[in-house]
Amino acid sequence: MCLRLPPKGHIGGLAGLDRAALGVPDEAAIVERYCSLRGIASIEHWNFYLAFSFFRLAAIAQGVKKRARGGNASNEKARQVGETAGALAKMGVDLI
Repeated sequence: MCLRLPPKGHIGGLAGLDRAALGVPDEAAIVERYCSLRGIASIEHWNFYLAFSFFRLAAIAQGVKKRARGGNASNEKARQVGETAGALAKMGVDLI
């Protein structure tokens, strides 16, 4: 997911950055290495797992937003983190 999340924001990632210059392999290379280590040919339904992960993080962000609105969030930036829920859910939908 971090390869697909934008670098700016409260849940920053590496999307759009020159990952090669940073020494970070692309997603295909990471998946290939993972499969090699597991002794499997590929990950069937990869997009499903990515979409699920984005929806899961969106649900967590929504919970953070609710706590922020209720005044019992543990972090002062909770409201801003909570505002990412919609964008995260959209990233999941885009993978379906």
